[in-house]
This record gives sequence, C-alpha cells and structure tokens, in this order.
Amino acid sequence: MPGTFLAKADGTPEFGRLSYTGSITNSKIEINHHYFYLGQRDLEAVGTLTNFKSWSSSSDSATNNLVNNAGGTGKIGDREVFKVGSQVYEIIEAQTGPAGNDYGSWRLFLVNKTASTVQKLSPMLAGGAQSLGNPTVSFVTLPSGVPALVFTCFVFGANNGTAPLGGHMFVYPFE
Repeated sequence: MPGTFLAKADGTPEFGRLSYTGSITNSKIEINHHYFYLGQRDLEAVGTLTNFKSWSSSSDSATNNLVNNAGGTGKIGDREVFKVGSQVYEIIEAQTGPAGNDYGSWRLFLVNKTASTVQKLSPMLAGGAQSLGNPTVSFVTLPSGVPALVFTCFVFGANNGTAPLGGHMFVYPFE
C-alpha cells in the first residue's frame, strides 16, 4: 500500500471500522495508524482499504489538533479505539515535550471521539512511572464470569520511578 502523503514512514496499524457484506471484494476496512510527517513528527492518520484494491490515507487532523491542544506537542503515536455504550473513545500516546527521542515525556490522552474532547491522563502506577506508551484497552469476561476492563501499556526507562520497564497489564473487574 502506498504511504501517507509527506510521510517518511507509516506505523503501528490498527483495525478501525469494518464494513463487510460477505465478500472481501465488496468491503471497506479502516486502518488507524501514525505517520512520520516530513521525517520530523509522528502524527495520527486514517487509512481506508476499499474492496481490497484501493488504498487511501490522510491525516487525522481532528485528533491531532485535540491532542496537541491538550499538551501532546511532540510525537503522537500508538492509539487504541474502544466503545462504551454509544460513546467512541481513543487512548493515545503522545510526547508532552518537543518531538524527538525524549522517552521521558510520553503520556496518555483519552479522546472522546463522539464529543470531540480530550483529557490528559495521569494514572497512579505503583513505583511512580509517568512515561507510558503503547496503550491497549479490552473488555473481557473473567473466568469467574465477571466482566472486566483490561488495560496494558509500556513503561519507558525514563521517568519510570521504581516501576519495572516494559509491558504492564492491569485488570479492573466491574463488580
């Protein structure tokens, strides 16, 4: 698939909406990803694969502007889309410092796509880790039958306090 216009690279794809009517040749697949704009800053984009033949991709300016205005002024990277009732949300990683290799400034932002609002998150992790990325959100049923939210993230080496580096998983049962 061709890259995003003015991008030096595209990355971290995730399926968004799917429109499938029984044949892959008659479908529309939305793929959220980020792109390295002019080789300077990662920004969000939305690609669409139509009928498994035609690919188009463009900047997700609305999301980029929301995150930027909330303090995500550096690279804007990986994101996860999820729905609660009729509300559509995204959890997004973004640097609060200038775009670059500052791994200590990665933070998480919660975008309400339905209301076009954003909130910078400040999770209280054991060990005081502040620099987080690669967020995922899943709704599951635990073996006990209780529904739960599972959240994962990556703790970077800078601003990690005493929290171990790497992937972390948190399970929040709905009881």
